[in-house]
Amino acid sequence: MALTPHPLRHGGALLLAFGLVASACSSDRTDSAGSDDIADDGQSTTIIATTAIWADIVSEIVCVPDIVVDTLIPNDADPHVYEPTFRDQERLERANLIV
Repeated sequence: MALTPHPLRHGGALLLAFGLVASACSSDRTDSAGSDDIADDGQSTTIIATTAIWADIVSEIVCVPDIVVDTLIPNDADPHVYEPTFRDQERLERANLIV
C-alpha cells in the first residue's frame, strides 16, 4: 500500500503567503486610535521573496503601489548551494514580510 501525501501539505505555504499578502491589501484596517496600520514614515513596505518565482507571484497579487518586492537569491544562483551574506541578513531583518 503506497502512502500518498496530504493534499494541503504542499499548498499550505502557498495559501499562507497569499493570505498574508491579501490581508495587506485591505484598505479599511485601522487601529484603536483610528490611524492606518502601516505608518506613513516615508519608507515603503518591503517584501523579500526567496526566489524569482515567488517574487513574480507576489508582484502579481500585491495591490498596494508603494510595496517593494525584492528577491533574496539572485536569478543566476543555484538555490540549492546559495549561501546568504551578511547583507542578505540585514535585508531580511528590515523586510516587512518574507515569502
